[in-house]
Amino acid sequence: MNTRKSIILNNQKIFYRTWGTGSYPLFALPGWPASSLCFSLIGKYLQNEFTLIALDYPGWAGTPTLKSGKTDIQSVIPIVQNFITSFNFRKYSVLGYSFGGLVLQTLLKTKQIKPEKIILTSTFHDIQYHIKKPFYRNFFKIINKTDQISGNSNTLKKMIFSYFKSIDVKIGYYRSVNPKEFLTIIKETEKASTRNILESLKSIAELDIGLLDLREYDPLVIYADGDLPLVIEDSRKFANANNFKQVIISKSSHSHILFQPEENFKLIVKHLAL
Repeated sequence: MNTRKSIILNNQKIFYRTWGTGSYPLFALPGWPASSLCFSLIGKYLQNEFTLIALDYPGWAGTPTLKSGKTDIQSVIPIVQNFITSFNFRKYSVLGYSFGGLVLQTLLKTKQIKPEKIILTSTFHDIQYHIKKPFYRNFFKIINKTDQISGNSNTLKKMIFSYFKSIDVKIGYYRSVNPKEFLTIIKETEKASTRNILESLKSIAELDIGLLDLREYDPLVIYADGDLPLVIEDSRKFANANNFKQVIISKSSHSHILFQPEENFKLIVKHLAL
């Protein structure tokens, strides 16, 4: 069971959810284009071990769009930093999933947060290396053109459903997902405007993270054997560069943490070793 809450920081209201009442806090940063509800299934597993805390990014779900109107990832990052540090936890860890992993790495590169440990699951690392390739250059061109799409909720709902399902179907690992669970996960994200969702995705092309040395945070790198090729290549390079712990979840996809949470739960508990 999750508890929906809100906090006001620098005149910005932020909605978030918590699962569990454990003594150790674990922040979870959602992937694109999900809200905090993308952790609803794994939250049920973790609630007896931790207090899982996941926010909604500005303009994506429960959290209102910034007054500046900006929805790019560089505008999201200080919001996440203020959110995490506002709890004043002496010890905590952070999990970044996909888009959330980019946010987490940027925060760590600039030393804006100080977690004990981090978990990077199905995320990217060396963005500038990849966007030089024709495939990803064309991908961002397509995203730029989709700004003309209507922002009504039905259009966005179809986009989100297609996003999750097409990944799983294309790689051949699609598993039937309970429709109620799926709708629960996306029911708040669909309220967001299409512009907010797409602007954040377009803006990742501007990030210059590279393969960071994050040994002080004892990283655990998780990805699936059926993940996005970009994620697999980056995760391997990142983990091998500094001998980080890496785990490949077999017969799964980029959305493994959403719909197959059992193995992730075991890995997280073992890594944090409370």
